[in-house]
Amino acid sequence: MTVKIGFLVPRAPVDDPTRVALGRVVNSNGRPLRDAVVFSEGVNTIMDGRPASMYGTPEGLEPVAVTNENGEFEPAYPQKTSGILVLRWRPAAWPRK
Repeated sequence: MTVKIGFLVPRAPVDDPTRVALGRVVNSNGRPLRDAVVFSEGVNTIMDGRPASMYGTPEGLEPVAVTNENGEFEPAYPQKTSGILVLRWRPAAWPRK
């Protein structure tokens, strides 16, 4: 069995706040979770002048983000967005406290 290791490279900050969604992952006690993996599952945007929702992995939507020490994450999309649907994933090895 071959195991491949991937690396996430931080991207440059997005200077247009309408292209990002800011989020925060916390535990059941309200404490931030560092290094939580967050998957982008869809985006709300404007297409042909009308509101549109796309699910899955629309082209250009950052598919994954990892939270910082404050539990914050910031997926981006190349166009103006009113929201990004995300799913948090916690590795099984993490304590459940």
